[in-house]
Amino acid sequence: MFFGLFRKKKKTEGSRKEAKDRLESITGGRRYSVPVREVIPQELLQSSGKDMIYQIKAYVADKYKVNEENVKVQLEEHNGYVVIITNVVFH
Repeated sequence: MFFGLFRKKKKTEGSRKEAKDRLESITGGRRYSVPVREVIPQELLQSSGKDMIYQIKAYVADKYKVNEENVKVQLEEHNGYVVIITNVVFH
């Protein structure tokens, strides 16, 4: 009973792989390009910006396994193009 206290606990392979994948996606580069059509259906592109922001938040939250509250999306215009800036907070 006392000797079991100092034993190493076995780690699960699933959580180790998930942490490694998340770290690679974070450190792999600060910018990540995704085709807009992969995230947002054509119907939503022509609708309001709030629907588009909700769809982006859902996509990012699913990809990085975080809550949607931890995803911040900003739309800015630069040189006639709309730039989507997404910040993700990992806790």
